[in-house]
Amino acid sequence: MNWTPIQIKCAVLLKGATLRSLSLKAGLCMEACSKAIQVPFPAGEEAIANFLGVPACELWPDRFNADGSRKNSRLHKYIESRRPRQCLKRDAA
Repeated sequence: MNWTPIQIKCAVLLKGATLRSLSLKAGLCMEACSKAIQVPFPAGEEAIANFLGVPACELWPDRFNADGSRKNSRLHKYIESRRPRQCLKRDAA
């Protein structure tokens, strides 16, 4: 069963941090962890999971396969399609 966003946020607060502070400590934008509790955001998920000491696949089992690998998401497809132009030019050459 998934942890709800409220449960995750409360667990972080009970351990003495905020989602914003976790994001900044991990070198991410300040909204990264807040975004991660709502939608797949691997870096934010990892920061939260490490802080709570709970595997990300336990916090968000619907985002992972049974073997613990991440399910393909629209985010992954978006990243693949957004390669920098110089990479595309180099590949064509």
